Amino acid sequence: MITRDDAPVGRKAILTPSPVAVFAQSAGIETIKANRITDDVCERIEATHADLGIVVAYGGFLSDRALQATTFGWLNLHFSDLPQLRGAAPVQHTLLQGNDKAATCVFQLVAAMDAGPIASTEFTDLNGTETTGELLATLALTGAHHVVDVVENVSQGTMSFTEQVGEPTFAPKLDAHHGQLIAEDSGQVNFNRYRGVTPEPGAWILDNGVRVKIHVAKLSIHALEPGEICIVDDSVLWGTASTAIELVEVQPSGKQRMNARDWARGRR
Repeated sequence: MITRDDAPVGRKAILTPSPVAVFAQSAGIETIKANRITDDVCERIEATHADLGIVVAYGGFLSDRALQATTFGWLNLHFSDLPQLRGAAPVQHTLLQGNDKAATCVFQLVAAMDAGPIASTEFTDLNGTETTGELLATLALTGAHHVVDVVENVSQGTMSFTEQVGEPTFAPKLDAHHGQLIAEDSGQVNFNRYRGVTPEPGAWILDNGVRVKIHVAKLSIHALEPGEICIVDDSVLWGTASTAIELVEVQPSGKQRMNARDWARGRR
């Protein structure tokens, strides 16, 4: 099993193994820790004489040598309907776009990013309120079963692969500035933005020049002036160009996470 190097965690920056490494150790599985697949790592992979490699959320490219290090190559689990949303953040962009379905796609790795032939794609209906964190948790489970099904078909010689068709789109990693909710945009656009960046990098608004992080929010049926903040029917609302966003849990800069009503009353 291959996973990332131990990384510093917390204020004391304690080197901590990845969850994959922790599981592998508990299960007695030999683990290779590496942030890059170097020639040394390739040698260790080759020494296993593995039939097939599986990549899930590793976040690094495999060299030509690495791609040839297993008998039947490598499969990758990607969370989009390829060739749509190639890249690091397909789930985030799925929600940012307000799509009504999410996808898991198992495909064969090639040298180009997320461009290999597809073994199978499965879809999950969305209810329109999921955040990235919630959807990733769901797709991690359904995707695991999806990969197992494909591997079984490969082992039985019944798996066929299809080249990707259509113009690709891309899903680059999101930064903090992507999380700013814009009062001049509609409520639905802002709610989709909140869903896509939650929990990371996080949604936020500016209130009198102070950044306020939005941990939990809903789409309201009420309307306010864009940027207006007030309490309506015991709910804290933030106005947009259409329906307001209901703020449920917030975190003003430099303060603890709190109930939005407490923050709004203190703000007044």
